[in-house]
Amino acid sequence: QGEVNWYADEGLMSDVFSFLITNALLPPALTLFPPGQLINYIRRHPRFTDPATSTMNQNEYMTLFEGPSFSIGSRLATIFNVVFSSLLFAPLMPISVVLGAMGLAVQFWADKYAILRYASVSHWYGTTIMRVATTILLPVVLLPGCPTALLLMR
Repeated sequence: QGEVNWYADEGLMSDVFSFLITNALLPPALTLFPPGQLINYIRRHPRFTDPATSTMNQNEYMTLFEGPSFSIGSRLATIFNVVFSSLLFAPLMPISVVLGAMGLAVQFWADKYAILRYASVSHWYGTTIMRVATTILLPVVLLPGCPTALLLMR
């Protein structure tokens, strides 16, 4: 058994880097361009929405022109996924923290655009979800990161 070079081409580091890039950039892209909305954009064409020939009622028209719902719970899960994965791989690849921060910045602007421009807010959330999320954030981040760092330091 010889030494394993993690930094070689097609090694562990290239896999981690591609995972972090995908993890940081794919959720904001799906926020800005939701796949299900493409069908609604096509159905909004005047040929399909002509009141003289259409059999749609007012509620169907409203749902057709309404954007996808904005769920804070799924956004929190995305944010935690980016934070945890970037901090988990930080001992292996320190640039992962920078990639995670860039992913969070892009996600912030994508969510802001979605909220202000096209998303429908169908849920009402109190402060409880954010308090619980921030309460469990620190221990959950430190628990997987510390043993990984200690393992790599030996």
